[in-house]
Amino acid sequence: MIERNAIEPLIAEVSRLRDRQAMSSVDKRKRLDELADELGEFYWSGVRSMVLARVRRGDEALEFDREERLFIDMAFLDGRLLELGARAEDLRTQMVKELYQDQDCGVYYLSEWLERRYANHQVLLEVQRAQAERASLESRRSRRTQEVHKLREARRRVYARLQAGFGNLPGIGPQVVEAVCSGRLDEHIEGILVTYLRDRDGKRLRDRERFVALRRKVVGMARARAAGPMDMELFDALEKVEKQINDAIVSMARHTEQIKALAGSPAPAGPSTEAGGSREVEVGEVCDFLGAEMGSVRTLLVLGAIGGGLRQDAPFLHLHLGRITRRAVADSLAHIREFDLGWQGEPEMVIAPFRGSGFFDWDRDTIFVPLLPVGEVERAVIGAATNYRVLMDARAQGGRLRQAFREAFPDEPYRQRFGMDYEKWLLKTARGVRGALSPKSFEFLRAQLGPPADGVLGPPELLRLEGDAALEAERRFAAQVNGEEVPFQALHGLATLKWKRGRLSEAIELMERAVRVRPTEPRVLYSLGLLHMKAGQRLLARRFLQECRDNGQNTLWQVYAWDLLNKL
Repeated sequence: MIERNAIEPLIAEVSRLRDRQAMSSVDKRKRLDELADELGEFYWSGVRSMVLARVRRGDEALEFDREERLFIDMAFLDGRLLELGARAEDLRTQMVKELYQDQDCGVYYLSEWLERRYANHQVLLEVQRAQAERASLESRRSRRTQEVHKLREARRRVYARLQAGFGNLPGIGPQVVEAVCSGRLDEHIEGILVTYLRDRDGKRLRDRERFVALRRKVVGMARARAAGPMDMELFDALEKVEKQINDAIVSMARHTEQIKALAGSPAPAGPSTEAGGSREVEVGEVCDFLGAEMGSVRTLLVLGAIGGGLRQDAPFLHLHLGRITRRAVADSLAHIREFDLGWQGEPEMVIAPFRGSGFFDWDRDTIFVPLLPVGEVERAVIGAATNYRVLMDARAQGGRLRQAFREAFPDEPYRQRFGMDYEKWLLKTARGVRGALSPKSFEFLRAQLGPPADGVLGPPELLRLEGDAALEAERRFAAQVNGEEVPFQALHGLATLKWKRGRLSEAIELMERAVRVRPTEPRVLYSLGLLHMKAGQRLLARRFLQECRDNGQNTLWQVYAWDLLNKL
């Protein structure tokens, strides 16, 4: 755990500076900035120590206790930095509650993100370890294979020199003698051994024993005819070579089994615990990796604040401000996904202890949002989402969005203008403020990102489904719709999928049932109005679109309803 007394002088100086009236505001601000830098050094060295201590111990996971998580995730060094006195303990309690709330919503704090990076790196290390071991085993198996080829050639030469002694053996036909002296009988026996070692079939072992007994009989009869010591040495060499070949085959089979086992064995958690230098090397590699991750994140956090037009502020001095929570980030991301149907991928969402706006790190596929946002929570998340959207379009989607923008706005700077319009689309237009965007920008973003105004406003995840996945979802909803209790989501979802397949009358019937369940839901009212318009029922279309307009205040659906009513 961090030595708290190490920051006592810094805490004391922060308090003195805030109480000093004679000091100029410029000098005070400068010194507070210097102290913030010193506190930042203290914080990051503490995080690094906590993380690397667990790696060196060989811990399976980077699991931190509450005090450590307060330090890492909330940058909570000492309550006196907040000048809250007795209220510091209340703040600590609230912070702990925030840390452990909504852990299943897909948003992580920095300590959890480090745990996940550690776990992912362990998988990578295990893959690398398995690849190295497999390469070693395959190399040894290859050497054994070459060794077997050389030994078989040596055996054929010995048989050739002894061939005269195998002639006219009583009860042994010429075909058997030829099979022995050519080495074909030995190779057949070896093939059976390979099969047995692979399948462990007892019948194959019994078959091998029959052929081995035949060979032993033939070679034994020929040996009895040995003309002298030289022939006896050749027979001894023959048996020695045979044993070496069998040992090599067994070794090759063992290597093959080990290679197969590598593919199916679970990865051991934590760095390798093997004794000696190999463990030290691996622990060092993991420490280097996590050290680089923390170093990069620290740099990115500063850049994130600068990118948001702010100088870096130490979180320690601002913890009394409102903090972002997991649920707020998850809700903001859900809002983005609903109104940007072109959103793809699953970047990790991390709440990190800095003050500023959010940003996306491509190399780690991670969106960092500030613990202490400047302004609205959604604005901080959307700022990062904009960066993510631009990078994904450029690096993974062929720049289609950028090209469409340049065709629509040939004289506008893409990143700046798109970023501003994207933020307005999500923060304002999606809340029903039609005038937040110019008519041209509105039409561009609706065409490129938004839910289709000329189609059913179904759940975004269903609008993205195609092929077999869409059919499977349709079957699932159909089973629910035909049950005793029909959930709204099943009616709405099935109506959406029927519309996508061109089943207009079925979509209308299901959407009408959905309206009866939720008569003021603007998305369903708009969809039903649109479907009736497609069916040529203008009066019914107008009725439901007017209901959408009246019930959809502060929503994009109200904007869409107004546009469609103006066309009727």
